[in-house]
Amino acid sequence: MRHHFCGFGLVLALGLLDCSDAACPCAADAATSDSSNLDVQNPSADAAPTADAFDDAQAPPNPCPTQVYPAEWHVVADPIATCIDGSPAVYFFSPGSGAGANRWLIDLDGGGHCSTVADCQNEITQQHYTSCRSDIGTQGSTDGIFSRNATDNPYFYQANIVFIFYCSGDLWSGDRAGGADNGNFPVRGRRILADVVSELAPQLASATDIVLGGQSAGGFGVLVNADRVADQLSALHVNARYSALSDSGWGYETDSAGGLAAQKFWGMQPDDSCAAANAGQAWQCIQGPTLYPFLTSRTLVFVSQDDTAQIGNAGIKTTDTAGLAQFAQGMRSSFDGVAAPVSAFVPDRIGHVVTGSTAAMKASDVIIQGTSFW
Repeated sequence: MRHHFCGFGLVLALGLLDCSDAACPCAADAATSDSSNLDVQNPSADAAPTADAFDDAQAPPNPCPTQVYPAEWHVVADPIATCIDGSPAVYFFSPGSGAGANRWLIDLDGGGHCSTVADCQNEITQQHYTSCRSDIGTQGSTDGIFSRNATDNPYFYQANIVFIFYCSGDLWSGDRAGGADNGNFPVRGRRILADVVSELAPQLASATDIVLGGQSAGGFGVLVNADRVADQLSALHVNARYSALSDSGWGYETDSAGGLAAQKFWGMQPDDSCAAANAGQAWQCIQGPTLYPFLTSRTLVFVSQDDTAQIGNAGIKTTDTAGLAQFAQGMRSSFDGVAAPVSAFVPDRIGHVVTGSTAAMKASDVIIQGTSFW
């Protein structure tokens, strides 16, 4: 198996291992590049989004005003921060305890994306991008990095766990009111994340370690928002050690037509420095190879060389040996040049998302200088 490592220490990206460049070198055996067919894409006053940062148009009416949410689920206070159907943005919060009382995992939910009126309406019909659902309390995972079992999850089993429900369909990158050009769907992924961090400010004040994590679409959201959340925490005077963990959120192929369409549909606002360097082409900052040189936050990227979501989008079947090999080669090469503060583990496997599953995480184990990533 040909695993690919890049960066300055995989576990260091989570602040769990002290490791230098010399001790944790980046593998230099990456293959040549090829190019997943991703169609892209009561707060504290000093940390709340500014008026010019967000579109403050009135939110659509809540389609389920009598919805009752489970005790550990919270409705985001900002009335503008809604799902694309106008239902409120919600998040799960389970307080930490013991040695993990000051350690935080803030996780971004995944679940694809939509950038056409038909696709977004279909997602709402299937109760994907809406909090108007009777099973909202079952969303998220209690396995893997979310487990409360000390053996299965030694680093985070006592941590504060925040799981932000994904209902914006924008890879956590958009902020705009609905309009005639996007079926009147409000797209608020970026705002929802910022609001949740602001709402948690009083509890985060005593944090010593904060990890912003996410899987699939949430993994894309982590990369897009890693530095923005770091800046927000700084504005909140939170002095914790901060890291970002992106699971299966690294895309490397470009689709300019789909990307530009998503940029407009979502009101895309990815990483600010990357967007400034790619004026008019902000959608490119959803792609890992374009985005990573601008990241200043400690970040760990995990993605399979043959990520099933991306090979599926590319029309490659899992039985297509040649196609898989070519795709894996391109994925490895997309990490050429990756260096601190970004680290990566790109295992030789066909799969998608590991941090939500104890079994998958152990099967993809990384050991550096005798210390296991899991």
